[in-house]
Amino acid sequence: ELVEPALNWLAEQDRVEQEEAEYSAAVDAMKQALDDWLPRTDLERLYYRLQNFDREIDANLVRRLDERFRTLSEMSRRRSRLITAGSVASILVIGGVVAWGIYAYSRATELDQYVAILDRHVTSKDIDAAEDFLEELQDYDPEAYSSEEIQGLAGETRRLRNDEDGRVSRLNELLRSAEEAGATWEGFGTALNFLSDAKELARDELERADIARLESEIRSIHREQQREYDDRFKDDLSRYT
Repeated sequence: ELVEPALNWLAEQDRVEQEEAEYSAAVDAMKQALDDWLPRTDLERLYYRLQNFDREIDANLVRRLDERFRTLSEMSRRRSRLITAGSVASILVIGGVVAWGIYAYSRATELDQYVAILDRHVTSKDIDAAEDFLEELQDYDPEAYSSEEIQGLAGETRRLRNDEDGRVSRLNELLRSAEEAGATWEGFGTALNFLSDAKELARDELERADIARLESEIRSIHREQQREYDDRFKDDLSRYT
């Protein structure tokens, strides 16, 4: 009877940890599906699986998913328009100049759509979506990919990627330094300073969670060291007395 509350608490912790592990696996599966450009049906299935956990889904992940759905829909519409344009062009080939004018207008319209999609990704700093779109466009429509407008946005995408890689590298460096400093009694304050700088660089919940986890570990180590110092002082004082 005395330990039953503790046992119940431990059982609840096990359940929470299991649920957290399943949720993390579902989030990782969704991210991998987005990176692999899986079909819309697979993305919807994974999204419904995340919703079953009855918790708030990371806003960045939801935004990536919404952007992907829009991109897939736009790509599907473009393919339909290309098929239609090809059929019309074959019928109007005798028209010559008229057919070319229609084609040129269609190409200009398509290019404007490509630019609008890519510009939206760049403006929102969704680097992964911008890179995925550029890679698909290079295979799907090399001519549009080589255009001045697309190449200008591609350069901006590369700049954003370089900035992001630098930010992530600096963040990882701060976390490593904090972990090393936090392992010693003297480095506790320095470790907290490193973590403070890392918090300013963090941009998503996953990074903030990693920082919080490391801070908790460092504080736990410091408390244990404090207990050891206290016990040692008590022993020394007892012997002196």
